[in-house]
Amino acid sequence: MAAPRKPRAAATPSSPHSWDLDSWPEGVWPHDPGRAKWVCRAYRGELIAAGALSRVGYRVIVIGGGYTRWLESRAPAVSAYTSNNPNIGTRRGTEGEAAA
Repeated sequence: MAAPRKPRAAATPSSPHSWDLDSWPEGVWPHDPGRAKWVCRAYRGELIAAGALSRVGYRVIVIGGGYTRWLESRAPAVSAYTSNNPNIGTRRGTEGEAAA
């Protein structure tokens, strides 16, 4: 008889699994439901393509995995930011820039 396997520790997700726009988590950019609604309107096509938006009845649901992928795809457009994901850390500038 084989020994029972220990369950593997789950990795901490960088964002919650899913949420609706009215209950936007404070720890996820843009940190505010009003600003999040603007982001979702402005980037609707990109968010849908990334698998970040879904609709359940009249509610718009944000899928955490797709939203994280979309944020990572937009990261090169940002000159400097500090991520709330401990696996990413801090990004300063772009790879091709010389340090001043």
